[in-house]
Formats: sequence, structure tokens, C-alpha cells
Amino acid sequence: MKRELSALENLDRCDCHLSEKRQEIETQEDCVKESKEAEEESLHDFLQYLHTRREDLEELLNIYSAKNMDLELLELKMEERKKMHLQDLKEFTDRLMKLKLITTTNTVAD
Repeated sequence: MKRELSALENLDRCDCHLSEKRQEIETQEDCVKESKEAEEESLHDFLQYLHTRREDLEELLNIYSAKNMDLELLELKMEERKKMHLQDLKEFTDRLMKLKLITTTNTVAD
């Protein structure tokens, strides 16, 4: 009878120990689950941030491309104006040389 009572007490202690261990495992599982959920949420937020940054960078690239095209167009227009001004200067110089030649000819003739 004493042995049976002792065996029952040992069984109760083992059962109590198992219940404690089961509770510890459940607590650890809950912590792991919460940690995993927090990591997934954090990862989702980070991916959303990266997506937003990509959209911002694409928009900036489009703006830069447009500005670059505007600049190239402006450079072309400036090059055309430069050619026109050089042509005007050449024509003016030619007329000036003709005038000088006429003036020199008239002065020598006098």
C-alpha cells in the first residue's frame, strides 16, 4: 500500500512536471508565433517602403529624362542661333569689307 501510495505521488509529481513543461512549451510557441507575425509585418512594411521608394525614383527619373530632353533641345536651339549669328557676322563683315574697299577706292580716286 505504501508503495502504491508512493507510486501515485510520483505519478502526480510527474504529471505536474509534465503540465509545467507543456505550459512552458505553449508559452514558447506563442512567443515564436508572435515574433514570426511581427517579423512578417515588419517585412511587409519594408517591402511597401521599397515599393514606394521605387515609385519615387521612377518619377524622379522621368523628371530627369524630361529635363534632359529639354536641355538637349535648348542646346540644339542655341547651336542654331549660334550658326545664325555667325552667318550674320560673316555677312556684316563682308559688307564692311566692301564698304571699306569702296571708301578706300574713293579716297585714292580723290
